[in-house]
Amino acid sequence: MQEWYAGLDGLGKAFAVLGGLGGAVFVTQFVLMLIGGDGAESVEGESASGALLSGHASSDVDFQFLSVQGISVFFMIFGIVGLLLLQEDFAAYWALLGGIVAGGGAMYLVARLFAFFRSLQSSGTLNLNNAVGQEGRVYLTIPQGGVGQVEIAIQGQQRICDAITEGGASIPTDSRVRVVSVVNSRFIVEAITADKAPE
Repeated sequence: MQEWYAGLDGLGKAFAVLGGLGGAVFVTQFVLMLIGGDGAESVEGESASGALLSGHASSDVDFQFLSVQGISVFFMIFGIVGLLLLQEDFAAYWALLGGIVAGGGAMYLVARLFAFFRSLQSSGTLNLNNAVGQEGRVYLTIPQGGVGQVEIAIQGQQRICDAITEGGASIPTDSRVRVVSVVNSRFIVEAITADKAPE
């Protein structure tokens, strides 16, 4: 490897270094994305309000991540293609032009790919409104005029979410409740009594 690198001219060495650095950053960021993706899903499932907040944070992170990915992919492909063209005895300006075109194309494809991944992720994002009309149980006592927590199935998964009562009355733990509406990322619930139970 050292002999091969030593045999390159100045431009060839520049292509090799840029391609190697770009590839290293790309692989590192990709691994971090895979590790961070699982963590994000775990945090999102903790509470309804947390899910919405994490959605905004995730958008900012995705934007920064995509910028790093795009730049690293550009330099990786730019270096590889430029070096290959030089070794095929193309002139330096053709190697530079070919590297720029190939790097730009790769950058565009990566941007499109991550936009597709984000669209898939968005389709599975928690929608609190899907819980309206659903029944659950009080996980943490809802105090009079205060905030408690309820356990309820949303989109096929059990969630623990912040909740307040419709009339402001207290509802003890393990009571059955029904979600009436959603306001400011909190469920408005009512206690299920005998006269309100479905027939």
